[in-house]
Amino acid sequence: IIAIDDIVSRLNAQSTRQRGLSKVYSELLTLTEGSAIYVRAIAGFAGVRFEDARRRFPNAILIGTTPAGQGTPNLAPSPDTRIAPDDLLVFIAHRYDDTTPSATELPACPMSPEAPRTLGQIGHRRTLILGWSRKIATLLWELDRHFGDSYEVDVVSTTPVETRERLLQYYESEDQRLPVRHVEADFRIPRVLEQLEPAAYDSILILASERASVEEEADATTTSAYLMLQDLLPTGAERPNVLIEMLDPDNALLFENVSDDVMVSSSIVSFLLSQVALNRELAAVFSELTRPWGPQILLEPVSQYVDLTGPPTFDEIERAAAARGEIALGLKRRVQSHAGLVLNPDRDVELHLGSEDAVVLLSTVAEPRTTVSD
Repeated sequence: IIAIDDIVSRLNAQSTRQRGLSKVYSELLTLTEGSAIYVRAIAGFAGVRFEDARRRFPNAILIGTTPAGQGTPNLAPSPDTRIAPDDLLVFIAHRYDDTTPSATELPACPMSPEAPRTLGQIGHRRTLILGWSRKIATLLWELDRHFGDSYEVDVVSTTPVETRERLLQYYESEDQRLPVRHVEADFRIPRVLEQLEPAAYDSILILASERASVEEEADATTTSAYLMLQDLLPTGAERPNVLIEMLDPDNALLFENVSDDVMVSSSIVSFLLSQVALNRELAAVFSELTRPWGPQILLEPVSQYVDLTGPPTFDEIERAAAARGEIALGLKRRVQSHAGLVLNPDRDVELHLGSEDAVVLLSTVAEPRTTVSD
């Protein structure tokens, strides 16, 4: 059993933390574009250390193991972890055939058995949610699990507050800490949106409304709200993280050249269902990757890993990440001439990187402490 809405809500919650994460997840969930997650059994790896096994796949990135059938995946494991006889291997690759092991090993890339990283103390953050759908309840629950009372959430919609509270009462827990304020207003009106002062928030989620009669109407509302936001938000480092939920994949093409995140939730649901139908172990892998803590996909400045005057290769970036106990998955380019996401790139090609480019990592994250500051 896989709770699709829960996973989509987790992706939304994680995207409030780092700009660009939704693009990474969208590619990993799509078999037809870029790289995807593959799970398969390969004979001859029982008893092999994870660090040694990962150097047998020149065209794929081994990210962990998962038991056949049911069980919890072991993603980004310690380098000395031994692969069990019934373990399946979990990869990120362009094609299934790329997960075939090579007869010869790649040069050694020692992994550090470092303790889980911490995201540090989380200061007070404000999130604005525009729109209402059944996913809001799970989204708020996930934000509560992620950040607790260090986050403040305002939900703005024309849906009556009484209707929202009736749904949310089934998801509330005794230890809920997340402050949530409901505003009943039509954010499609420019003056109303301006009075919300969206620039004062750290992250903004524009969710597709379920009150719309058709997908086109919901996406039109979302697009209109986003265009109005452009006149109200600053640029550069002071700009809030903006996540846009669309329902029709064709409409998402309107946002191809924007720096903000776009998530087509209907496509994610379809891809999840189709992939899990073909390989049931993928359900546990997807669920593990979107938990609040544990194995997490992160974006970090590539300048923290390699000297950019090189130019470096992805193999060098991979080695630098391994020395920190992390697995490099690819690059999120922000240089105008090389914009976009590249997962599982060729290890030997020289890369001309800029200070705004990021490395995509799989790292084990410990639950952070939360603080509230003025």
